Amino acid sequence: MNPAIVRSYLSSLTLALIITAITSCKKDTTSAFDPNGTKLSKVITTYSFRGSAEYTNIYQFYYDSLNRVIEITASAFDSVKSIKYFYNNNQQRPYKCVDSTSNPTKETYYSYDTNGRIVTDSIFGISVGLNTYALTRYNWSDTRILTSTALPVSNGVAISSDSSFITNNNITAQFGTTGPIGLGMTGFINVYDNKNNPLNTLNIRAVTALRGIGGLVSPGYSKNNIIESRFGSYPLSGTLGFIEQSKTNYSYQYNTAGLPVECEVSGTLVSGMIKYFYTK
Repeated sequence: MNPAIVRSYLSSLTLALIITAITSCKKDTTSAFDPNGTKLSKVITTYSFRGSAEYTNIYQFYYDSLNRVIEITASAFDSVKSIKYFYNNNQQRPYKCVDSTSNPTKETYYSYDTNGRIVTDSIFGISVGLNTYALTRYNWSDTRILTSTALPVSNGVAISSDSSFITNNNITAQFGTTGPIGLGMTGFINVYDNKNNPLNTLNIRAVTALRGIGGLVSPGYSKNNIIESRFGSYPLSGTLGFIEQSKTNYSYQYNTAGLPVECEVSGTLVSGMIKYFYTK
């Protein structure tokens, strides 16, 4: 996993009794790539951590007849797993996601406000051997997204909170209380380009608001692409400012639609390449 996009956000939500889901047959998105297309079809990531051997992941995006993402498959080595999205009738935002890329497989249920922004989600099956869930609530303002997560533990409930800061329709900083003990308030500070973030163009942007998915680096909420991400912390005491621990840079090439087609990744901990493929 790319350390520049590791987020400590546990998604969760109270189980809604929603039964009806529309799932359509997958369209083959790999048969005809268009270098200047706008519909994301495939992402290939190749990374090396601290000079180790490179490894490659291949992500395929599948859509239904309403151009909704219904599945993202992830291939690595000889394993293929998937993230599937479920919808009610003709609604554009999913009410449920089943993610077999996690261990164990988890189900996430979503709810939204009248502006189409995610306000709660819940993850079921996140603890091995336990039928439990985590509940996350999202509070939105013009400049910040505050999240609080309740996660059952052996002796009660653990509460964590995170803050995501918004500038020019991009999440420029993310900090929370869920980092390693002793590091203070850990998080990321991000710098963006002025081109289109492919995840932000998809109907699943609301449910991926605070993170990338399918090999994509920038969070779904962000309009543009991250070109620099710094990981570090603010100490719990004293007057020191942000203490940087690692930095990752992303250098893109774009198609005529202003979407990235290639990204060179270089940083303190990681180097690699991301390639993007589109159809009309």
